Amino acid sequence: MNITKWIIAAGLMLCITSGAQAKDCRITDSVTASVKSLADNKNMGGHVSIHIVGQPTEVGKSRFATWKQFTDLFSKWKTVNDGKKPAPADCGGAGGSKSECVPIDRLGGWQGTKASICTAVDANGACTASQNITVLAVNFGYYNSSQKVKDGGTAGKWIMNTAYPSANADCSG
Repeated sequence: MNITKWIIAAGLMLCITSGAQAKDCRITDSVTASVKSLADNKNMGGHVSIHIVGQPTEVGKSRFATWKQFTDLFSKWKTVNDGKKPAPADCGGAGGSKSECVPIDRLGGWQGTKASICTAVDANGACTASQNITVLAVNFGYYNSSQKVKDGGTAGKWIMNTAYPSANADCSG
C-alpha cells in the first residue's frame, strides 16, 4: 500500500473510532441510572432536585411539579428522532457539559400540573412563594467530571446534571 492510501485509511479509521465513542446522551447507561430516582440523581452528583416542587431550591428556579413529571418528559425526549434541532447531544470522550433546549411541542406538550418559578424561599431553602409559568421548552443538562462526587464531580460518568422547564423558547432565565 502506498503512503497516500495508508494515510487515508488511517484517517478514516480515526474518524470511525472517534464517532463510535460519542453516544447519544439520552441513552447512555450512566445517564439512565442518574434519572432512576431523585436519590440516584443526587448520589451521582446531579441537582435536578432544585427544580422539583417540594425540594430545597433557590429564588428564580423554575420547577417541575413532580419528579414523575420530569421523568415523563425525559422519557418522551428519549424517543424523539425527528431530525429537527436541537439534535440530541453526544456524550463521549473527556468530561464537560452538554445541554439540549427542547421545545415543549417536541415533547408532546405540557401535561399535568403547571410548572412554576420560586419567588421566595425560607432559611431551609423551602419555596414559600411561586408563580405558575407557561412552559415553552425544557432544558436537559448533562455533565461529566473525573472528580469524586463528594468533591463536586461525577466520578468520570455522564449524568443528568440538571433539567428544568422554561418560559423562554431558548431556555434562558
